Amino acid sequence: MDPLTIASTVITISSHCIQTAKAISGLKDKYKNAQMMITAIYTELTVVSASLGHIQGLISRDPATLETSLQSRPELQQTFDQALTGCILVFSVLDDEIQKLREGADNIVGRVTYMWKDESMKELLSQIRGQQTALTLLIQAFQM
Repeated sequence: MDPLTIASTVITISSHCIQTAKAISGLKDKYKNAQMMITAIYTELTVVSASLGHIQGLISRDPATLETSLQSRPELQQTFDQALTGCILVFSVLDDEIQKLREGADNIVGRVTYMWKDESMKELLSQIRGQQTALTLLIQAFQM
């Protein structure tokens, strides 16, 4: 993966992350019993977005050095690919859940469904936190 492809992917994921954060934040008033969970997910998404922005800045400052680093350390490139793929997958699943919650927000059955899916939302929050940890480690590796 060359720096231009990485930069493009990071921008796409960051944009998706921001859209997802806005979507989940929009559910606060409709699911009052889940405000803490929604706030936690929103916060983690904004932190992931900030990390992606930091990675974008590192890439933009010196793409040639990044390319050299990735070529000389294939494990770093593979880890980077896995972290970005992980972000895409987690956000995709989260988007599906948010869409279902939006559709059900206007009726009693939808609200009961959320209560039933509280554990899956906790798992998604955990996954988002895992992605954030991976991105933090990548940032540290790039800065070395």
